Amino acid sequence: MVSQTKNPKRGLPHDRSLSITRRTEFLRGGRHGTGGGRSGMMETQELQHGRQRRPWWRACLIGVAVALMALIAVQLDPSKPAQAADDSEEMTFLAIINVDRQNNGLDPLAISPTLTRVAQWMSQSMTSQNYFGHTDWLGRDPFQRMADFGYYFNTWKGENLAAGRAGAQAVFDQWRDSPSHRANMLNPNYQFIGIARAQGGYYGWYWATEFGGYDDR
Repeated sequence: MVSQTKNPKRGLPHDRSLSITRRTEFLRGGRHGTGGGRSGMMETQELQHGRQRRPWWRACLIGVAVALMALIAVQLDPSKPAQAADDSEEMTFLAIINVDRQNNGLDPLAISPTLTRVAQWMSQSMTSQNYFGHTDWLGRDPFQRMADFGYYFNTWKGENLAAGRAGAQAVFDQWRDSPSHRANMLNPNYQFIGIARAQGGYYGWYWATEFGGYDDR
């Protein structure tokens, strides 16, 4: 299960993580969804990975890395001017991930205005609509969503989502400790990133990071 709504039982949420990887040359049309985690391509599922021992501080993780040719679709106000990440924790996350990449011999990521707008929309959407998953409440996967905002380039694209942690270091540590999420953060094909977090909803905090290989600045 990838998409998640409020737990009907009283108590705490459960950790989730999923990674699906595709290469463009294997894609032959169709729509990528996250409902069952089945892509027909390469995939790894880690539904138990990242479970925290402290029961009152659990988090939800979802990671996805993909390369595909995006399809243009309709978006709610895609012409809204994009803002660079300016939340202090968002900028802290950018610094942390870039140190990690440089320590692993990779170029640092630069902020993409379009991917930032996608991340802002996604984190706020999960908060206001109270769900958690790559498929948003409009039924779009990450790549259709990116295309709707104008990031429709034939390049590597990916998305990491997290819920339940407010701070950049805590979110980074969880993704670092999950092989699928770490693969996203250390993917040499990614050169640009959008980062956003939003407060509210069932898990308290929702993070979205969008990755891409095309310079849209």
